[in-house]
Amino acid sequence: MNDSENSKPKQKVGVIGVVFMIYAMACAGAFGIEDMIPFAGPGLTVVMLIVIPFFWAVPNALISAELGSALPYEGGSYVWVKRAFGEFWGFQSCFGRLVSYYVGVPIYVVLAGDYMGSLLNWNDTYTYIFKLILIAIFAFINYKGVKDVAAVGTVLGILIVAAFACVIIIGFSHAQYNPVEPFAREDQSVIASVGGALAIGMWMYTGYESMANVAGELENPQVIPKALMIVVPLIILTYVPTTIAGLCSVGQWKSWGTDGVSYGDVAALAGSGWAVFFVVVAFLGQISTYNSWMATSSRAFLVLAEDNLAPKILTKTNKNSVPIVGWALMVALSVLFASFSFDVIAILTVTAILFPTSLMMFAALKLRISEPDLPRPFKVKLNNFWFGALCMLVPLTAFVALYLNGLDYFVAGCAMFIIGPILYMIARKSLGGMTKKDPEHNPENPKTKMPYGDMKRIAFFYFMLGVLVAIGYFFLNWYEDPAYYIETYGNEHIFNLFMGGVVGTASVSFILAIVFYGIHKKKDDATNRIDTKQEGLK
Repeated sequence: MNDSENSKPKQKVGVIGVVFMIYAMACAGAFGIEDMIPFAGPGLTVVMLIVIPFFWAVPNALISAELGSALPYEGGSYVWVKRAFGEFWGFQSCFGRLVSYYVGVPIYVVLAGDYMGSLLNWNDTYTYIFKLILIAIFAFINYKGVKDVAAVGTVLGILIVAAFACVIIIGFSHAQYNPVEPFAREDQSVIASVGGALAIGMWMYTGYESMANVAGELENPQVIPKALMIVVPLIILTYVPTTIAGLCSVGQWKSWGTDGVSYGDVAALAGSGWAVFFVVVAFLGQISTYNSWMATSSRAFLVLAEDNLAPKILTKTNKNSVPIVGWALMVALSVLFASFSFDVIAILTVTAILFPTSLMMFAALKLRISEPDLPRPFKVKLNNFWFGALCMLVPLTAFVALYLNGLDYFVAGCAMFIIGPILYMIARKSLGGMTKKDPEHNPENPKTKMPYGDMKRIAFFYFMLGVLVAIGYFFLNWYEDPAYYIETYGNEHIFNLFMGGVVGTASVSFILAIVFYGIHKKKDDATNRIDTKQEGLK
């Protein structure tokens, strides 16, 4: 454990407080599911809401709980991946999460402002001003520290759960339609329907590991795995019964959407005032999510800086252990993206989380095998074979989602990950990395000024990225409909431009793989390599 982590003041937050912080980060109501229904069909939507947790949410929660109990340090998945595979892969994991955090978190204040703006019929200017006020309020709350965040998250979380419980009761008491008919849309393929449902569903079921970013600030970090075992069933019960209740009471599955028929219409069955009430709940749900994500995301840079992989100024905290620069950057980007649309913000975040989440699964399996005696207060009770099968559910789901989420998401996400190793090399050479922190256990190759084996790791990274993109070229040419992109972007050449981006990304990836493998063969001489065990945190 880091000395700096030992010296930080600890916050006393109980299981219930952590439950609702995670609930806010991974759920905060069923808002967003409305868009799944007309795209996939009512029956398929319900099935996907039931199935996705077992392939995505449950493995994520179980693995996060085990790793978080074994290594309850600030930084979460970055620390876990670094422990398993070293600082290069740890950096790549953290880079992907940083993109999803700092670009994606403002999406919640955008939605909150839009919900309230639609209720009060504000124009764009008034709505944007209101978003800035929200940012200022929750920036202040987060600046005071994680305990206040937990208190706010608990109050908002309880209110959201109660509101959706009311919708379930109202919906079932007004049941008049079969909620799973038709099962799927008849005007598109089942693969296309599943693709749409999978993209939204994975977004709805993401966020379980992020509470570990503040584990180092909690007096008892073992409350996190306990909270995870409570929050997953709570989220499933928020999504599935609510959606079934809505479909069986108001029907109109083709008209559902965030700007169409929604859970507010279900609430309105009990009286006209309930529609207004539910828009307010939608607003509270989004600010609850924004509040919790701001608390954890602002800390993501902190552990990189402590490992000399980001500027030291990022380690400066206030008296409540809030990293000032990370907090300020989150506030600044929230102000910037507050004027953007949901789709513009989401295009990077959906794909960005797939790789780091998959890498976390590989790290869990590696640590089970390489460090079987590592104390695990919470341990998934499976032998290594079945534990590996559990871990592989997430990368397999991510692999499918990578190609079904859409060509635009695919190109933007894959192109983004080309940057990761380059940023790592810049940080490593300019700041020293783990070698500066602990040279005995992290020796540096004097020929490359990088850890032994890093050139080969970077070559492998780019080769695998090239393979994934090449697969995407052939699959997306068959799967995608160019007319959709022409209609969406208003450019008749846009599909060809995107496919050109796929070819360019694959080409650059393979070229970089060859270059770095050549450097590895020439300068990372195996006869001079010092094999050291990556001990990570002590």
